[in-house]
This record gives sequence, structure tokens and C-alpha cells, in this order.
Amino acid sequence: MGKINDAQIELENLARDVETSAAAFAHPDVLREGLRSMESYLNKLISEYEKQRPGFPHIEPASRALSELPGLRAFLESGASGEFRKNFVQPFHRIQAQIREDLLHPMLVSLKSSGSKVEMTVGKDPPSAVVQLFRQKFCKRAINRALASSAMN
Repeated sequence: MGKINDAQIELENLARDVETSAAAFAHPDVLREGLRSMESYLNKLISEYEKQRPGFPHIEPASRALSELPGLRAFLESGASGEFRKNFVQPFHRIQAQIREDLLHPMLVSLKSSGSKVEMTVGKDPPSAVVQLFRQKFCKRAINRALASSAMN
């Protein structure tokens, strides 16, 4: 259960990262919804276990019949079917497809420098105007920092 709990916390953190960096993605809602679905599914397994945990004997190894934990039983027995497929596998594939889409359609950037100033032009086919603006500002900052750093050396 420790690994399931760790995965649930990591998915929760990733969903927050997507929320705070939404401008970096063409369709952050797809990523956020998928991550929340996966996180929620694992959270249900953890909650089921936590409700039953007081009934586990305090001797090692502690054991209970899987029939007493129907969500965990379904998780272990199902492979890639049922609730696991609906709430974890399918969202995972949607997230994966969206990230690939963002990676396959990168922003085209051209740079012109004159002295210590850098001008950047972003291509005409960005995934979204918000992503264009985010990347433009991020790239300008990074390039200006690099120029400032090299001027100091």
C-alpha cells in the first residue's frame, strides 16, 4: 500500500504542477482531468484499506481476505480492465497522447541579437496563443540571463 500511496501523492503533485503551469500546455485541462482521475482512483483504494486497517491483526504478516477489500481485489485481479482501465489506464493514455502532441508541435523561434538585446519571433503555428506568450517570455529571460552572464565573464 505504501507504493500506491506514494503514486497517489505524486499524481496529486503533478496535477497541481499542471494547474500552476497551465500556460506551458496546449490543453492543460486534458492533463489535469486525467491526473485527477488517476489520483482519485488510487485514493479510493487507499481509503478502503485505511477503513479496514484497524481490523488487521497486529502480528506480522498481517493478512485479510481480499473479499473484505473489494476495490483492492479488483485492482489486483483486473489487469487492464474494469475500474482500473476506466479511471487509470484510459486517462494515462489521454495524458500521454496530449504530451506527445505538445512535443510534436514545438514552437518555431527565430532570434536576432543586436548588442546586448535579443529579439525573438515566434512561428505562426503555435499550439495556442497562451503557450506562445509563455514560451516567448521564458526564452527571452533565459537568453538575456545567458547574455548577462557571458558579459560578466
